[in-house]
Amino acid sequence: TVAEKFQTVSLCLSSAGSLQNQWADAEAGASGLTIKVEADDGAGTNGDPVEEELAEDAQERFEQAMLRFFQAQGFDRGAGGETKRYMQNCMRKPFSLEPRDMFSRLEAMNKYFQYMPQKWVDDSVGEGWLIGVTPLTESELKHVAMYMIPEKWRSKMLEANMKADDLTLQEVMEYMNQLQKASASDHVIPKNKNKGNSERR
Repeated sequence: TVAEKFQTVSLCLSSAGSLQNQWADAEAGASGLTIKVEADDGAGTNGDPVEEELAEDAQERFEQAMLRFFQAQGFDRGAGGETKRYMQNCMRKPFSLEPRDMFSRLEAMNKYFQYMPQKWVDDSVGEGWLIGVTPLTESELKHVAMYMIPEKWRSKMLEANMKADDLTLQEVMEYMNQLQKASASDHVIPKNKNKGNSERR
C-alpha cells in the first residue's frame, strides 16, 4: 500500500536525522486529492461526510513526495537513468567484499529504482517527470556483477565454461564465492619461520 511505501522510506532513513527531516518536509508538501464519503456507523462523526483519499491519488502524493525529496538532495531528475548507467559501466568489486554481500547490495540498489525519477515524453502533452525507473533485469544484474569482478575471475569462468547467460543469479554468486576463496588463499603471505631465530642471534 502507499502508506507502507511512506513508512518504508522513513525506516530506511531512520539513522539519518537530516534526511528524515527532508523526507518529512517532502511528504508534507505533497498533495493528493480527496473525496467526501459517508462515515461508517460508530465512527464518531455523527454521520457527517469525511474526506478519504483515493488509492490513485495517494500514489500521486507519494510520487510527488519522492520528487521533492530527490530535489532536496540536489539530485537531477534524470538521476535514475544515470545511476543505472553507472551500475552497468563503472562499479568494481573491492577485494574484501564477499560476492554474496555484493549481490545483496546490487539487489538493494535495484529495488530503489522504483522510487527514482525519470523523464518521459508524450507526443500529445510534451515531456515531464514521473517516479519509477524500470529496474535492471536478472540478466542485466548478472552482467553488472561480471563487469565488477577482476579480469582474472572472468577468465577463469570462461575457462570453466561458466557463462552468465546460462546461469541463474544464485549460481553466478556461488561460483564467485568459490573464486573469492581461491583468491584469498593466493593472497596469504607465508610467515618467515626463521624470523624468531634470526632475531635471537
